[in-house]
Amino acid sequence: MLAWKNVLVATDFSDSGKEAVTTAVSLVKRSQGNLSVVSVAERPPVFPPLLLERHSDDPDELWSREARRSMTALVKRLRRQVPETRGFVRVGTPWRDIVALAEELRVDAIVVGSRGLTTLQRLLLGSTAENVVRHAPCPVLVVRNGPLKRIRKVLLPVDWDEGSRAAVRYAVQRAGEDVEVQAIHAIGFPRLIEPEFAGALSDDAPSARKLRKFLDRLGAKGIPAQVVLGEPAETILDAAPDFDLVVIATRGRKGAARAVLGSVAEKVVRRAEGPVLVVPPTRPRKSSTGTRRKRAIRGEVPQ
Repeated sequence: MLAWKNVLVATDFSDSGKEAVTTAVSLVKRSQGNLSVVSVAERPPVFPPLLLERHSDDPDELWSREARRSMTALVKRLRRQVPETRGFVRVGTPWRDIVALAEELRVDAIVVGSRGLTTLQRLLLGSTAENVVRHAPCPVLVVRNGPLKRIRKVLLPVDWDEGSRAAVRYAVQRAGEDVEVQAIHAIGFPRLIEPEFAGALSDDAPSARKLRKFLDRLGAKGIPAQVVLGEPAETILDAAPDFDLVVIATRGRKGAARAVLGSVAEKVVRRAEGPVLVVPPTRPRKSSTGTRRKRAIRGEVPQ
């Protein structure tokens, strides 16, 4: 289902980053494609004057030196499995450089890891994975709690916007006969109704018919669909453990609107225990010709 030919994977060489790399390698090997690996070192808020004096020609080199060593060793190992592998090390804001490199390489998808967060951390804005999801020009696969090993069952949350249309098209076009896709549409109930009573409410038959027509028009006639009463993000998160992958869309907000918390996709990315594929509202563009066409790109680690 995720047979991408040109993939960018981000790593900070932590366990989460290693899981993302393992997933990306397995996906690229299936398609005999190209793999790019990037690590972004953040600049410290305060640069000690003595160090700045010693590294005045290239102060960023100090912060990227160890990452370059690790990247050189990683790419050497990965090329035994994926010959067309390139490594990049940049200094800056991780999500910005990941998205910028994805645009430069015109990749089919980005793979990122998402560390497990505490309850307090989940309330804070700014994780690399969430920002990559908001701004990426292509699908983003967020990996958590181990690499993605197989895709047999896919959960496809559906709304009525253009984002959902893109996600449905993506799933329909890529899911093979051995992949079971289940569509779900959640209807939020009034806040005055206690959650424990929501399940006792009668099914919304008009919404079920609308969902079926929506899917059929997009070529998803064979996909089973279900309408559930409940807060959308919570409903998706409750159902997700029974599936290998959640495929969800963003609403395609632009500019400052992207910084607003609360979208269903962001909540799912932040709290899901398994892998989540986030599809942008626009159709994925064609990738570049791959890593065979060598051109100067900032931060590439020579091999």
